[in-house]
Amino acid sequence: MSLRSLGAPCGLLGGCKEEQMKGRVVAYNPRNGMGAIQVEDGSITVAEFIGGCDIEIGDVMQGDLRQDGGFELYNVTHEEMMVVSIEGTDCSHQMARRLLQI
Repeated sequence: MSLRSLGAPCGLLGGCKEEQMKGRVVAYNPRNGMGAIQVEDGSITVAEFIGGCDIEIGDVMQGDLRQDGGFELYNVTHEEMMVVSIEGTDCSHQMARRLLQI
């Protein structure tokens, strides 16, 4: 499996075909590890943070934030890769709250 398939940032690999976007963590439920990411285009992506550094509200994430499934995102704030499972993209605020269970 290549780093590219794991969602490594283009800056590390160069020439990525995946859409790389940035987003900011705007909500996090530590009980279930689910977080909401406000993507730079205004949409909301909800992901389960499985492994990597501790996540905090305000952290900037980079990667393919528009694709469901498990892979890695780059935490720009902590300069570390994180394993995530994206559970929903283009979520409404109501849907994001439902997925976060808050």
